[in-house]
Amino acid sequence: MTSSNENTFDYIKDIAISSHQDDGTDFKTPDNHPFELLRQCALDDLKILDSEPNTRFDRFTKLAASIFNVPISTISLVDNNRQWFLSKQGLDVCETSRGYSFCGHAILKEEIFVIEDASKHPDFKNNPLVIKSPYIRFYAGAVIRDNMGLPLGTLCLISNVKKSFPQSSRDQLIELSQLLRDEIIPNSNSMLDRSKYQLQAQIDPITKGFSENSFVEINDRYIRQKTYSSQAYIILIDVTNLNSINTFLGRVIGDETLAKISNIIHEKISDFQNITIGRTDNNQLCTIIDSDVFGISENEIVKKISELFKFQVSSEYGQLKPIISIGMSWLNGDDSVINLMDQCKFAISDLNNFNTSEYATFLDKTSSENYLKYCQIAVELQEAIDQSRLHLMFQPQVDVKKYCLSGLECLLRWTHNTLGIISPLDIFRIAKRINLVSKLDRWIISAAISQISIWNNSDSHFVNIAVNINAETLLEEDFVVWISSLLNTHEVAYGQLNIEILESSVFENLTNVQYAMHKIKKLGVKFSLDDFGTGYSSFAQLQSLDVDFIKLDKSLISNLDDKNPNNSMVSYIIKMAKDIGINVIAEGVETQQQLSILENIQCNQVQGFLTGRPQTIEQIDQWIKDSEYPWIQIIEKKINEQLENRFLH
Repeated sequence: MTSSNENTFDYIKDIAISSHQDDGTDFKTPDNHPFELLRQCALDDLKILDSEPNTRFDRFTKLAASIFNVPISTISLVDNNRQWFLSKQGLDVCETSRGYSFCGHAILKEEIFVIEDASKHPDFKNNPLVIKSPYIRFYAGAVIRDNMGLPLGTLCLISNVKKSFPQSSRDQLIELSQLLRDEIIPNSNSMLDRSKYQLQAQIDPITKGFSENSFVEINDRYIRQKTYSSQAYIILIDVTNLNSINTFLGRVIGDETLAKISNIIHEKISDFQNITIGRTDNNQLCTIIDSDVFGISENEIVKKISELFKFQVSSEYGQLKPIISIGMSWLNGDDSVINLMDQCKFAISDLNNFNTSEYATFLDKTSSENYLKYCQIAVELQEAIDQSRLHLMFQPQVDVKKYCLSGLECLLRWTHNTLGIISPLDIFRIAKRINLVSKLDRWIISAAISQISIWNNSDSHFVNIAVNINAETLLEEDFVVWISSLLNTHEVAYGQLNIEILESSVFENLTNVQYAMHKIKKLGVKFSLDDFGTGYSSFAQLQSLDVDFIKLDKSLISNLDDKNPNNSMVSYIIKMAKDIGINVIAEGVETQQQLSILENIQCNQVQGFLTGRPQTIEQIDQWIKDSEYPWIQIIEKKINEQLENRFLH
C-alpha cells in the first residue's frame, strides 16, 4: 500500500538529513528535520501540546495496541527538546527526551520507521529506552503530517519483545495514522494540494532553503515564541565572485556552488544546532545558530565556518575558487530578523569594500560605527534629495583614436555636514533599501540635463553626458514622457544624453527593459551597458538590446599588461562589439601601458584617472573651452542640426 502523501511530499523527503554527527553518545540521537523551524511553528499552531487527555485520540492508541498486539501505543508529538504524548496506552510518563526518542528518527522518514529488534541494532542498542525501562525491543512509528506535509510526530507501537512486522502490518499502521491525521487536523484533505504549492513556493529549488521573505517571516515568529541563549546569531554567507563563476564556468556551476554551500551548512554545521536556511534575493545564504552551549566566541564560529567553504568549482572551461564572505549579527529579542540581516549584509559589503579578510562580523566596533552611519544616511537622504544638497561631478571620456574629449559621465556626490564625503556606493545602496532609487535617479537626470542646458547656452561648447540609472526607473510608466519633456524644456538635444544601465539590472527583467529602451531610443537618446563583463550578457542579447556603447568593467582593465591573458579576452570583446556596431568604453584606465594596449586593440574610448579624474563644473568648463580640441566644432554642428530638426517638425 502506498500513502497518498507519497507524491505530494517528495520534495521534502528528497532533502531529509540522513547523516549523523558524532556527539559523544553510544547511540544515535535524532537529527533535526531540514525544516525544523517551520515544523515547530506548525506544531505550535495546533495548540494541542500539553493539552488534557482526550477520548478522541485515546481510541486510536487503544485500537492500535489491540490490532497489533503490543503493550504500548502512543501518539507522539516531537517538540523542540522532547516528545510529548497526546495519547498513550501502557505507558506512565507524559513525555521523554527527544534525544532518546525513536519518534525523532521516524519523522525524518517518508511514511514509517520500524526497528524489529532494538537490542541488536547498532544505532539503538545502547539507547536508555532500550537498556532501561520500558526496555524497548520492537518499535514502529507511522508519520503524522500537517497540511503542508511537515511531520508533527507519529502513531507508534512499542514492545519489550522483538517482533516481526511485515509489509501488510506496516500498511495498516500507515492507514490508521492517516485517519488520526484527519482527526488532529480538520479538513486536512481539502487543504492538501493548496498547502503543497504554498510550501513549494517558499522553497528555493537550488539550495532547498527558504526564500528571503519566508525565512524572515518564519524566524520572526519563532523568535517571538522561543527563548534563545545569549549567544544566538544570524549568519549570512556571500559568494563574492558568484558573477565570475557564472560568467566563466556557466550559470549551472554557479547554482551548483550555492547548492554545495547549502549542503555544507546542513551536513557540517549541525553541531551549532542549525535551525533553517534561507536564500536572499541577492543570492546569499542565511541561517541561525545557537553557540552558547559550545562555549566558543563569535569569531571562532565564523573562522570555523569559513574553513568549511574552501573548495574549488570546475567545468570544461576551467576552475575557480569561490570567495566567501560571512556576516554575523547577534540575535537579540528587540530587533526584527530583516534588520539583523541588513546588519549582516552591511558587514559583508563593508568587508568587500575594504578587503580586510575572508570573513567579517558585525560585532566589532568599526562595523558598528559604520552601521550607525548607514542609518543616519538613510534618515537624511530623502531631505538631501528634496533640498538639492547633493551635487554632480564629471569624469571625462576620451576618444582613443583622436585623443580628445568625447563626453562626460556625471557622478553623484554628497558632502554631509557631519559625516563628510559619502560614497556614491553607500548612497545608492541605501536608496535601494528605503525605496528612493527612482527619486534619486530622477534628481541626477534633472541635474545633468540642467547642466547641459547651461553649457549649451554659455560660451562653453556642447557636451554629451552619460547618466547612470537603475533599470527599475527606466521601466516606470511615465518615464519616457517625463524625460522627453525635460529635454524639450531645457532645449537639450536627445543625442546629448547617454543613459547607462548596469548590466546586472538589465537581465533581471530583460523583455520589459528592451521595450522601454526601444521607446526611449526612438527619441534619439543613447544607451550604454555599464560594467560589461561581470557575468550576465551574451552578444546575442546585446544585439536585442540595441545599445550604443558597452562599458568594460574596470576589473577587466586593471590587470591589462603585455603578458596578461586578459588582453585576448578584452580584444575579443572589442572585436565582437565592433562587428555588431557597438562602441566600447574602457573604465578604470590608470596607466599609460593600459591605454597603449587599448589603443592597439582598437578600443573606442577610455575613462579613468589617467585621462581625467572626476572634476567640478568649473574644472570641466576649463577643459571643454580648451582650443586644442578641434572635434568640438563637429559635435556642436551635429547637435545644432538635431535641435533644429526637432523644433522644425
